[in-house]
Formats: sequence, structure tokens, C-alpha cells
Amino acid sequence: MSQILVSAFSKHASADMTKRYSNQITITSASGVGSSTLIGRLQARYMKAPYRFVSGGGMFRERAKQFNFATIEEFAAYNRANPQQGHDAWCDRQLASFAKQNFTIIESRLAHAFAPMAFHVLLVCDLEKRAARRHADSIGTTTFDDMSAKLRMRDADDEARFSKIYPGCIWSAQDYDLVLDTGIHSKEETETAVIEGYKEWVRKHAENNLIVYDIYGPSYELPAF
Repeated sequence: MSQILVSAFSKHASADMTKRYSNQITITSASGVGSSTLIGRLQARYMKAPYRFVSGGGMFRERAKQFNFATIEEFAAYNRANPQQGHDAWCDRQLASFAKQNFTIIESRLAHAFAPMAFHVLLVCDLEKRAARRHADSIGTTTFDDMSAKLRMRDADDEARFSKIYPGCIWSAQDYDLVLDTGIHSKEETETAVIEGYKEWVRKHAENNLIVYDIYGPSYELPAF
């Protein structure tokens, strides 16, 4: 059983696919790295195109509010201790559904694992810079040290619970099609690098007749997170 799960969610699932979607991008990052900012910029750029923009982080935050959790970190810790409540599974089912559709851009911690036919982007940034960003956003409601501790705990919590549910889902950096450090690249540079990297990825696979251009599945409009 373990081997089946590994083959389903590890990089091998992507490598074994014979086709790639023409217009599907996944954005993976830890909390505070910048994936929400990137998908927001891509949505603004391509708002007139037939894309679906899916934020796993947005879904998770809305779910936390719905069940009266004060912070997303508390909700993540609760889910790790109480997987039978099914909150992670609910979010994952939504992501898996969108991952079956072309013309979709997905941002989440596990977007890559659910969408093996996509162009896979990994955003990275060191903890200190991530904490500084989140601390600035908090407008004085927490200290820098507390924010650093929260992010460190969130990283460990995410990796532990996701690895348990989906063995093999935490890919190494070399498993992605593009890796960008948002600590040294601006928002504009990150956006441009993703677009150019995606175009080259499509060109490479198109030369080998491996690109699927059809649009699959019904259009679905997510609420504004």
C-alpha cells in the first residue's frame, strides 16, 4: 500500500505521465514565501483569459474562520491532531478536482502532488525574511520572534501531517520545473521568471507532441479570498 501512495504523490507520478496540460501551473511554497502574491499577480495579468485560479491557502484560511479558529497555525495544529475531522481531506478534494482541468493555476502546499501534468513552480525564502514580512503585516500584534516561532512550527506541522497522509508528497527542489527564491527576486522578477519558464516548458514538451490543449471540466468561480 505504501508503494502505491508513493507512486501516486511523489515526483515519479509526474515523471511517468506521458502528457502535460498546455495551460496548467502549480505554485508550491511554505507559509509566508509569496505564493499568494504570485497567483494574485498572475490573476491580474490573465483575468480575461479562460483560467481558473485556485488558492489552497485561501481555502484553508476560510475553513479556519468557518470553524472559529483564531489563526491558521492553530487550525493546522488541530488538523494534525484530529485528522478524522476531515478538514485537510476537504481542501485536498477541492484541489484534486481542479487539478484534473486544463487552464488552471493552483497555489498550495501540495499543488504539485495533485497536478502531475502541470508546470511545477517552487518558491523558497529563508525563515528570517518570511518572518519579517509576516511581522510587518501583523501591524504590531505580535513580535518578530513569535512570528518566527509560528512559521517554524507551521513548517514542521505541514511537513509532518502531509507526509503521513500522502507519502512522497514533499518533493525536493530538483523535482520542480522551476525554483525561485523570493528573498532575492522582486515580485515583478518572480512573475516574469514564471511566465518565461512556463513558455519554455510548453515549447519543450510541444516539440515532443506531449501537450494536451483541450479544456476539461466545468468552469468554476472561486470566492475572492
